[in-house]
Amino acid sequence: MIYILSGKEKYLIDNEAKKLAGDSIKFSEFGREVYDSINILPIFEEEQKITVFPEKLPTDDTFMDLLKKGVPSFTTLVIIPEKLDRRTKVYSIAKQQGLVMEFDKVSEDQLKRLLCRMIQKNNCKIRESQMDYLIKRSGYLIDDDVDLYQMKTWCKQLCYASEIITRENIDAFVPKSDQTSVFALTGYILSGKGKETMMLAQNLINEKESPIRLLSLLLRSFRLGYKRQMYQELTDRDAAKKFGVTPYQLQPVKDLAPETIGKCMGVIEDAIEEIKNGCPSTLTFLTALSDMLEEVAV
Repeated sequence: MIYILSGKEKYLIDNEAKKLAGDSIKFSEFGREVYDSINILPIFEEEQKITVFPEKLPTDDTFMDLLKKGVPSFTTLVIIPEKLDRRTKVYSIAKQQGLVMEFDKVSEDQLKRLLCRMIQKNNCKIRESQMDYLIKRSGYLIDDDVDLYQMKTWCKQLCYASEIITRENIDAFVPKSDQTSVFALTGYILSGKGKETMMLAQNLINEKESPIRLLSLLLRSFRLGYKRQMYQELTDRDAAKKFGVTPYQLQPVKDLAPETIGKCMGVIEDAIEEIKNGCPSTLTFLTALSDMLEEVAV
């Protein structure tokens, strides 16, 4: 059987690869040696396992035929490409043959179960309220830079610090994601909470966050909302999969009118351009937030 593993969650990919072909022959790219190995009948084992880590899927006829015809029954072939272009013919063939397994960010419930197992494995405990705080502070559900390997590292650090994980432990070991702050900022803007918006914005500035980076993250959030409006026939889960994000990331702006989202995006893009042209970054950032609050209130 052939398995092509891809996605953003390397932790899940690595775990699946261990299940499918833990003790395998490994190759860094496809070549004659790989194709020869696929067809060699193992002498001492009932089956042989091969794992290949190519930069991308080959597009030659030999590989295409391999996908269509498969491998001998005694061979398990696991392919873990560094990059997987979903627009290519080879990907379409692999998908049609049911060979692709995708591992992207897990849902909040799945994340809680995984973290609980990690913490219990280290003989520690955590209350549900602290688990919610850990997930929120880490930004896993909204920050592409935070993955399960990072969450595992933080869990280990927390367990080394105390048998019962507290909020104080979490504050000490888990840095707050700027994506979490932007997520909250987006929520305040769309709820018309001017005071909360400006207080959080000023706190971020005091913490030396870059105004142009914050604006860029806000723009990404509003763009997701705009794209979501273009595919209203999809469920949140299907839309998130199509956009390569988690359903959680779609929540803040999914119900806003496209016209309002478009105006807010225009405000943000203008502010970014003004900062690039030399305007005071902090003042431009705060003015943009005020303008967005006005657009939402209309």
